[in-house]
Amino acid sequence: MRIGIILVLVAQLAFAALVEARAGGPKVFTIASLTTHCVLQGGVKGSTITQKCDYDSENLPPPAARWYFEAYEPGSWLYKIVNVGSGRCMDVRGFGLSTAVQIIPWDCKRTSADNDANQWFWLRRSDTCDNCYFIQSAWSKLYLGLLNCPTTLPSPLVQRHFDGHDACQEWGLVPHH
Repeated sequence: MRIGIILVLVAQLAFAALVEARAGGPKVFTIASLTTHCVLQGGVKGSTITQKCDYDSENLPPPAARWYFEAYEPGSWLYKIVNVGSGRCMDVRGFGLSTAVQIIPWDCKRTSADNDANQWFWLRRSDTCDNCYFIQSAWSKLYLGLLNCPTTLPSPLVQRHFDGHDACQEWGLVPHH
């Protein structure tokens, strides 16, 4: 039991160090599907977040394909995921609770009085790689995944039930400096 708790704490500290803000602003990432190797890209307010598959991986992706994490509190695994290009947060459309509800860019709500519950996400470590995670909506308890994965590209980002073996729900976080 103690070893399990220690391992969870070590993983939590490692992730906090990975995403913590640095001088000059937050650390920025692309969020890449482990199945399609495409990155998530935000769009205009209310549009569906989709994948961008055709950028040059040697160069920094466009701002719409870069994200940063705002922690609920220091050391927490609970985050708002904010798009660099638009400044908007990932949001469960319409406070949906069912599978296949789209994840959209929406104005970040800054307080619980603004009813921001559908903009918080848990990050759960995956053992697939060092920076691999499952992303779970704190609102619906469903996990972010790709609709029609991997048969249709670009596939929209939706929430889905977690089966523990779905690579279409695993995300690699690639830091950018």
